[in-house]
Amino acid sequence: MADILDGKLPKDLPAKVATGSDLFINQKAAHTLNITLPNALVERATQVVN
Repeated sequence: MADILDGKLPKDLPAKVATGSDLFINQKAAHTLNITLPNALVERATQVVN
């Protein structure tokens, strides 16, 4: 992103892939929004907040 802010065009930049990630799930917010989260997704979460 800093390269783009420096004026480089996105097409001239190499593609990058994330090497790691964290998944945080807020079950109370999901419930409030009436969203049902699959168990497989919850099991993969780094942290689940109730």
